Amino acid sequence: MSRLASLLLVAAPLALCAGPARATVVRDPIRVRLASPPAAAERGQPFTATLRIESAGRSEIAGLQLEGDGWTQPALAVDGAAAGDRIPRLVVDGEKPATVELRAVAANPEQPLFLVYEHDGRTWRKPLDFSPRALRRATHAGASLASLGTGRAPSPEVLRARPRSEERRA
Repeated sequence: MSRLASLLLVAAPLALCAGPARATVVRDPIRVRLASPPAAAERGQPFTATLRIESAGRSEIAGLQLEGDGWTQPALAVDGAAAGDRIPRLVVDGEKPATVELRAVAANPEQPLFLVYEHDGRTWRKPLDFSPRALRRATHAGASLASLGTGRAPSPEVLRARPRSEERRA
């Protein structure tokens, strides 16, 4: 038998036995929306924004905090509670979103601010871009500022999260 025929006799059954590649897709457990239109962040100035954290069902997140190289003095407050640098535990129900006030000073507003939290043992980093360019893009992408207070706030494409492990591979 020729070498080609021998190779085909061995390779054909192996090719038929190969299974499909499988991947586990993990979706971000929460969605962050702007509750009202913030002013663009300015260098050296305090910045505030109100976020609505939503979930399709009941989600418990831990260690909610802000990080970012271009930001200082980060603080978060939930539903009117006193502001702190970290919220140890937050339960978000699909029926009632949580309202989170964020405050920070923009040392470099072109750098994103990250909302970091844990859910089911996985750490998530959600970039928040409050630069003038990003806010113009968010409000001109078919959404008007008037729609922000209706519960249909535009969610800029930069408000996507991925686990830190995936961030390193990208």
